[in-house]
Amino acid sequence: GSVIDEPWYLAQSLEGYLGFVRASQVKRVDGLRLPDGYLSEPTTVTVAGADIRVPAGCYLWKAGDGYVVPLDPPVPLPAKARYVESGTSRLTETQILEIARPLMETRYVWGGVTQNGIDCSGFMQFIHKNLGVYLPRDAEEQSTLGLIVGWGSDAVKRTQPGDLIFFMDRTGRISHVAMSLGGNRIIHSSGRGNAVGVAGPRAEAGDSRE
Repeated sequence: GSVIDEPWYLAQSLEGYLGFVRASQVKRVDGLRLPDGYLSEPTTVTVAGADIRVPAGCYLWKAGDGYVVPLDPPVPLPAKARYVESGTSRLTETQILEIARPLMETRYVWGGVTQNGIDCSGFMQFIHKNLGVYLPRDAEEQSTLGLIVGWGSDAVKRTQPGDLIFFMDRTGRISHVAMSLGGNRIIHSSGRGNAVGVAGPRAEAGDSRE
């Protein structure tokens, strides 16, 4: 059959980008594995006696003391290859709470970005500005940044302190954002609680991003 006759899947990348891929290019796996590094210059690996060119920008996985190219099966990265390790520094719960301390119990105000009143996405902006990172204004815009690390109930299992958790309304539109403190604890500016504070899960999360 032709490419047109071949089944296709609607897929979503780790960055949230949507597109179609051929069914023959899809392999089901047990779980999501995030990249441990990125190839910064093209390299060549040998598979079954044939040389395969691996493009710069390819994801890499950590394996022992080195890295592998995530082919099937994974292929060791040549020693001469140049790569960049994924960021390993993460916020701790203590650091997050210290940054948020001046705003704790600040009243929820839609559109607010200061201690006089702040909304959910404004609160995420406040925390990140203290780290020298500037986020877009709205939760929906913030959800397009970073890598997806889990969906739905996986958010509780996979998120780490500092990851953002996005909540959807009944129409599937992102309506709220919180920051994970690890496990089932979050910190957010809540319209329901009408203040900045720490809580457990209150709704079904859409996706979570670093």
